[in-house]
Amino acid sequence: MYGFDDAGTVGGSGAGARQLSRDPLNNGVLAISSNGVVGGSGFWLGHGTGATLFAAIAIQEAPPAPDFSISASPAALTIRRSQSGSSTVTVSSNDTFWNAVTFSQTSAPSGVGVTISPNPVTLRASSFASTTATFTVPSTYVGSGWTSTVTGCGGGVCHSSTIAVVVPVV
Repeated sequence: MYGFDDAGTVGGSGAGARQLSRDPLNNGVLAISSNGVVGGSGFWLGHGTGATLFAAIAIQEAPPAPDFSISASPAALTIRRSQSGSSTVTVSSNDTFWNAVTFSQTSAPSGVGVTISPNPVTLRASSFASTTATFTVPSTYVGSGWTSTVTGCGGGVCHSSTIAVVVPVV
């Protein structure tokens, strides 16, 4: 069993106990297992008349929560009546997200055709994947445009991007 005393010294008890103290010239880093000292840096281990400086060990932070981002390019389209226009929607993952992302679209007016393909896409850790959102404006469309929201969801995470569609008056 090892523990720290008020002076920052680590001591042990039982057979083969060792005294461990921080090197005053360095900031000490220490890892201890139930069997004794595993490693550290900036600490001196005294056993008998000798002392040994520990080698450095790495301590790693917990990985970030699985997540991804989403963007559309172009983020604005001009589409004439009876024609179609497309935007590429890209999702990019962090180091821990690996999942299928399914897309949906809201806000397109009634009668406007919307397809998103491929849908879903598989997003691997530290990578990106793309889909295409295509809008088809009917000849009967009355209005000057709208803003569509494309949402991608996967692994319990959802993010959205907007695409502005302008329909010129002819």
